[in-house]
Amino acid sequence: MALEATYSRDRLPAHSVDLLTKRLRLTPMKLHHEQEFWEMRSDAEVMRYIPIEIATDREAHKQEFQKDIQEGKRFKFGFAVEWIDQPGKCIGWSIARPTDDGTSIEIGYWIHRNAWGKGLATELTQELVSYCEYEMGWPKEDLIATVTIGNQASRHVLEKSGFHITHEEEIGEKLCWNFKRA
Repeated sequence: MALEATYSRDRLPAHSVDLLTKRLRLTPMKLHHEQEFWEMRSDAEVMRYIPIEIATDREAHKQEFQKDIQEGKRFKFGFAVEWIDQPGKCIGWSIARPTDDGTSIEIGYWIHRNAWGKGLATELTQELVSYCEYEMGWPKEDLIATVTIGNQASRHVLEKSGFHITHEEEIGEKLCWNFKRA
């Protein structure tokens, strides 16, 4: 773990490059991704393991998303996940962002339900890890992730990507596993 504020959200630049895998493009979030983001945020099955509330007000979500994109903070370290052969069609969201205290870099993702079971989470997680370590120069031991207990699929993705469980923690109303890259 790095010293406090090593990875300051205010000092680090926003992700500005596209990351490419065999099947995916991870690209900085833009206004045109709002519809697909809404579909994930309002889907109870997608949100089942995510420790935030399900979005229920379409218009409020749209306004909040637009405001967040314009302010450049919430999605500063996020990527829309698109099929490489379908640019602009968002099938997920991923992050590589500093923790609130600036001691670590959090890796995370959401995948649209119609894209589950295809190995995409592993593909994008491994690309995020590579980006963090080799492009950004962040040490692997500073990479962390959190998964709601019971989400065996995401636990497996992280373990395949070199992470191990360090402890459990309650986030919101959900008990979560915390992971660190070995």
